[in-house]
Amino acid sequence: LLTMEEAINNQEVHRIAGLEFENQKVNMLPISDRFDKGIQDTLTIKTPHGSITATPTSRLLVLRKDRPEWIFVQDLKEGDFVATSKLMPKGKEEIPILLNFLKDNNYLKGDKVREIFNLYSGYRKNRDTASKLGIKERRYEDLKYGKRSPAKIIKELIKGKEHLIDGDFKLSGKGKIPFRFNDKLAYLLGLIIGDGHLRHTDKNDHVTTIHSSNSDRNIVEKYNQYMYDVFGIKDIKYDGKNDYVFSSSVIGSLLNKLGVPYKDKAHNAIIPNYILNLSNDMIKQFIKGLFDSDGEVHIVKSGKQINHYTMSEKLNIGLRMVLLRFGIQSTSSRKDDGTYILTISDASSIEKFRKEIGLNNTKRNNRLEKEIPVKYNKPVYDRIPISEFLKDL
Repeated sequence: LLTMEEAINNQEVHRIAGLEFENQKVNMLPISDRFDKGIQDTLTIKTPHGSITATPTSRLLVLRKDRPEWIFVQDLKEGDFVATSKLMPKGKEEIPILLNFLKDNNYLKGDKVREIFNLYSGYRKNRDTASKLGIKERRYEDLKYGKRSPAKIIKELIKGKEHLIDGDFKLSGKGKIPFRFNDKLAYLLGLIIGDGHLRHTDKNDHVTTIHSSNSDRNIVEKYNQYMYDVFGIKDIKYDGKNDYVFSSSVIGSLLNKLGVPYKDKAHNAIIPNYILNLSNDMIKQFIKGLFDSDGEVHIVKSGKQINHYTMSEKLNIGLRMVLLRFGIQSTSSRKDDGTYILTISDASSIEKFRKEIGLNNTKRNNRLEKEIPVKYNKPVYDRIPISEFLKDL
């Protein structure tokens, strides 16, 4: 998720989510033109379900007198109904290669390192490959036969050969990293963005320890098991309260690059851009991690509702967008203390969340699974359907 300015300035961004009138769906559409209107004031439109901030001359699709119109933001009136997306389109699936998130001077070791070097084995290959890497042949051979190499070298060697590689890389210190992002790492990332933190030292500019805080036994067991499965870490220490800690500069820095802030995480947490291109199963695990840490299921007068709490506005907005991948609609509000609350309250979205996402938190999952009639049957953004009107545009 990027701001409009970031999307325009990013040379790698060629498509942006937009409404296709031919099929009345939101899809990733190519960017055809770019306009710079300079610095302008913005207006914020408040609705019962959140707010929209835009320049006065931006246009929004509005329903007036049972007809859709494109209206300048400055011309909106109380009582107008603004069109919003009910489903986030799925773009091209791209599973990140974790080596690309490592620092160049991190060292990898073991048979997997030798395996990568062997991709270039053959007559004079050592000399030619060493020359392309900008190192001496003797140095190249030492790395190859010593089965130990800086990540920078491995990153160069795997270019164009990613489809040939799988499995785990051992780290020079303790632990390992998988070659590609996976479901278990997605869940861990959601948990740590929610209830964890990275201890960072400015002096050496590296993360010293990784912390996760949770009192639910089921989640703690999954956290410990997944940390072992993904990173080979088993010496996680318990502080006697709710905090689980282990030290690893490499893994900590990797988690930071993957999207866990180490400075003021509460306000700076976001949904990393690459999350939107993951498989649906990975995205589900990431969402589950966020709700297992900072979520709640409430039994209320209307029946049941699911909430997520965060101090980060960007995380709140991003999570609402990611939930739309599964047709789960939500609303947003803000408490006096600055906490942003995401709420899922209609029966359809609650049931989709239960089936598609689910929870590992024992108490919350019991409430989620409890059969309680929910008052609101229609999604919050489907009270006035406009699909028929869109066909006429």
